[in-house]
Amino acid sequence: MKFLVLSLLAVYSVNSLADFDSCKYSCSESCINTAKDKIKEMRKYVRACSGGDTDPTPPSRRSVELFHGDKCDRGLRAVVNQSTRCENLPNASQSVWSIRVGGQCINTTDTNLQNACELFKGRSVELYNGDKCDRELRAIVGNRTDCRKLENQNASVWSLKIDGQCINTSDTNVANACKLYKGGEVLLFNGDKCDRELRATVSTRTSCDDLPNASSTVWSVMINNVCHDISDSNVRNACKNFSSGRVKLFHGDKCDRGLRATVGASTDCQKLANGSATVWSIEIDGQCSDISDTNVANACELYKGR
Repeated sequence: MKFLVLSLLAVYSVNSLADFDSCKYSCSESCINTAKDKIKEMRKYVRACSGGDTDPTPPSRRSVELFHGDKCDRGLRAVVNQSTRCENLPNASQSVWSIRVGGQCINTTDTNLQNACELFKGRSVELYNGDKCDRELRAIVGNRTDCRKLENQNASVWSLKIDGQCINTSDTNVANACKLYKGGEVLLFNGDKCDRELRATVSTRTSCDDLPNASSTVWSVMINNVCHDISDSNVRNACKNFSSGRVKLFHGDKCDRGLRATVGASTDCQKLANGSATVWSIEIDGQCSDISDTNVANACELYKGR
């Protein structure tokens, strides 16, 4: 049955794209309707393939709807996203009992509009009470989340969901989980193969020195869904070395071993933890280049602007 659904949707999508080709330079009502129909069908295609979130919009750009009713069935209070200034919302004390994200309604702990805005506007990483992301959703956090403004600081967090994947984490609370995982871009693991405990998720916005488990061991990192075994490090140093940039620095001549760091225009090369470690090659947008042998600090200064 699933194969039949996928086949029909695939045929429809091809035909829909062909129909839409003539609308490239038109904003007519018929073309707009064609585009809307195509989006709906592509969402069905994604759902049939993955069984997950059908909204193709990047998480950082999605909106979250806040409702008064437990089933998103009454009283739409507000629509928020990462850019919303929650303190400026009128009627901040109005009750919120559920939220809708990517078309899915989630019954939440009863709160008010301002707190719900702070808790769920992040839209990058979902924090849950249950080990399998199957119990209460505590918060949805992202790079711009101010963890200090979350009302349920001490509520327990046992798992998180990133890009639709549930990951069981060390038991912690909302305040620490927010700091540890809101980065959402580069994943830091304890195991050599990104197969054991997730220590943190970081990005260029992460304050590495403020991470609660700064001294915990990190043996591998996942960047763009690719796992890299790294020299054993800790959360703070791994955060500093791998949270920024599109230029990868490797120990091997063929970008095939020893990822040392990832750097970019905003990287402070002097703060990299392994400045004296050898670098023999770099990778930019998937292309490897063998370079004159140098160290991390120098390679960072030389190539971070690429």
